[in-house]
Amino acid sequence: MLSNSKIIQDISLLYELSLSIGESLDMYENAQQFLDTLMARKSLSYVSVWIKNALLHSELDAGYSSVYSSPSFISPASSIEEDHPIVRQFLENPTNTSFTLSRGAANYAAFNIGDDYYDGSCAVFQLEEIGFLKIHRSIDYDPFQNFELAQLNKVVKKFAISLKGCLAHQGAQQARLQIEENRKKLRQVLDTSPDAVIILDEQTIISDWNKQAYRLFGYKTEEAVGRRLLDFEMVRSVGALYGHSPSALLHSIREAAAQEEQIEIAGMDRTGKQFPVELRVSVFEMGKKTYYSLFVRDISNRKAAENELLTAKQAAENAQLAEQQFLASMSHEIRTPMNAVIGMTHLLNDTPLNEEQRDYLEALRFSADSLMGLLNSILDLSKIRAGEMEFDEHPFNLEMLMKSLQKAFQVKVSERPMTVILRFDPNIKHYLLGDRTRLNQIFLNLLGNSAKFTEAGSIVMQADLKEEKNGIYYIQFKIQDTGIGIPTDQLESVFGAFKQAGPKVSQQFGGSGLGLTIVKQLIELQGGSIEVESEVGLGTTFTFYLPFEIVHIDALHQGALPKEDALFGNTSLDQLEVLVAEDNLMNQKLIGKMLDRWDISWSLAENGQEALEQSLEKTFDIILMDLHMPIMDGVEASIEIRGNTQNPNQDTPIIALTAAALLEEKKRAFEAGINEFVVKPFSPKVLKKILEEKQSNK
Repeated sequence: MLSNSKIIQDISLLYELSLSIGESLDMYENAQQFLDTLMARKSLSYVSVWIKNALLHSELDAGYSSVYSSPSFISPASSIEEDHPIVRQFLENPTNTSFTLSRGAANYAAFNIGDDYYDGSCAVFQLEEIGFLKIHRSIDYDPFQNFELAQLNKVVKKFAISLKGCLAHQGAQQARLQIEENRKKLRQVLDTSPDAVIILDEQTIISDWNKQAYRLFGYKTEEAVGRRLLDFEMVRSVGALYGHSPSALLHSIREAAAQEEQIEIAGMDRTGKQFPVELRVSVFEMGKKTYYSLFVRDISNRKAAENELLTAKQAAENAQLAEQQFLASMSHEIRTPMNAVIGMTHLLNDTPLNEEQRDYLEALRFSADSLMGLLNSILDLSKIRAGEMEFDEHPFNLEMLMKSLQKAFQVKVSERPMTVILRFDPNIKHYLLGDRTRLNQIFLNLLGNSAKFTEAGSIVMQADLKEEKNGIYYIQFKIQDTGIGIPTDQLESVFGAFKQAGPKVSQQFGGSGLGLTIVKQLIELQGGSIEVESEVGLGTTFTFYLPFEIVHIDALHQGALPKEDALFGNTSLDQLEVLVAEDNLMNQKLIGKMLDRWDISWSLAENGQEALEQSLEKTFDIILMDLHMPIMDGVEASIEIRGNTQNPNQDTPIIALTAAALLEEKKRAFEAGINEFVVKPFSPKVLKKILEEKQSNK
């Protein structure tokens, strides 16, 4: 039977414990104050509170840790796992919120957590879902009485609620600290961003404004935050672009964010200064609210650089256009008289000449050919730089081409103790598909270069099959001489335009320095490469590689592909009626003499207008049309002829005989309905071949 003093003491204890609960929001202080009071008043030898690790934000995922114990103990006794006997006891008896054990119980020792008390009694109380409380009394061997447990349960429930409040407060504190930390990090990111960052809410009100926005627009954060974006003159372009009402602006901002647009607009600072900016928009959620980030970057420097680049590009294009116009004019002005010079040498060569006259003629022909070679090289270089170089691919016999070159150059160097040697790989058995003319040009430049710098010895032309793959021959070519050689420090410069191996080379050996430049460009444009090796006094070797599609001879015989050479034949041309449109007197005489020798009947028109008028009066078999003529040029006259169904020469072949050698002129001529394009100066054989073909098709 309990005494009144005992009951009064317990009631007093309950009152004192109730007062101690919740005085501190710190869980550890709260637990210490409560347990110290309980331990002193109940004469306990040990007390401890255990909380789930997950609620303590512990690195341990499961189990419980002691947040306070008296007397204290050290790890590892300060934590237990989920399968500890105390935890199992509550799991196996969920309706019991407390239980006791006394000395002598079967598993009494297992419930002693971190203490060495093996006498007396212990009681364990569940702190709702957050943990448990364990107390131990070793002085009084009597077990805990039911009324004690009932009274303690009431207080422990309040204590559990208090601890839950502490945990909630602690969680809120940690959340606030985390939020503050995140806010600091966000502020640091925003303020160190190279872009001006403006955060808007769904009412287009500014909720954040970084330092770069202040630097860019001149408004401090406190001046901007809380105001609508459209209140600022600086973003009038945004309004013009997106809409002047908040709803229209918000709709457009959402569209820009969805499409990840990057827009260039005009910005304005508070002084009224305008500058180009780049605007990007993104959207994010925070606290169930939607916000929009506007990233604004000043692109004044970039725009200035772009304008400078555009100006430089325009200047370069103008310079290139001026160069092309100059080349076109120079080509036309030089080719027109050169056509007469070279053409007259052909006619003169067919007249009786004495030895002295023939020497003079050969000198004249050599000088004319040299001048035309230089002019063609400059034009080729211009075409390559302008990306207008064209390749006319037809089947050809490589061995025949190289044998012809060997014989021609052997004759050219016959006055010197020099031999031109050909080495041809017998594995190259088929015809090749390629531009024979350009390949011939490559060889002529390389052989001419070797002949120029070789006084005695040999020049070797060599072709070797390196690989055959998927119907393609990969061929290695070599031009090797025993000439003066090139110094090592000047090897890389030999392929540069107007460059030669040394300042005295041009004076001593002549040449423009364009040949090797054009060779390199022509090879690379056809998918090949070239390299050079040389040793002073021993000679130079140019090695280049080119791919060629294989053409089988059977296909040629069956007429599937055109033959590479067409004979001129002796077809009679006296039945042809030819209209010659030419304004240059010397070229009139030249063409007229050629036509007279072939017994061709011809009429002369000194400009395009006369050619058009004569074409309306008489039917011709062929019209030879100069392009650049006064009153009406050849292109305009051709357009008029082709466009008039009443013109009897609407379908008559028109052959351009022109000094205009640029690709643009050729395109313009073909668009006007001209059938063929022959560049002056031309040889009589070229003109005769065209006339014979037209005669055969008549």
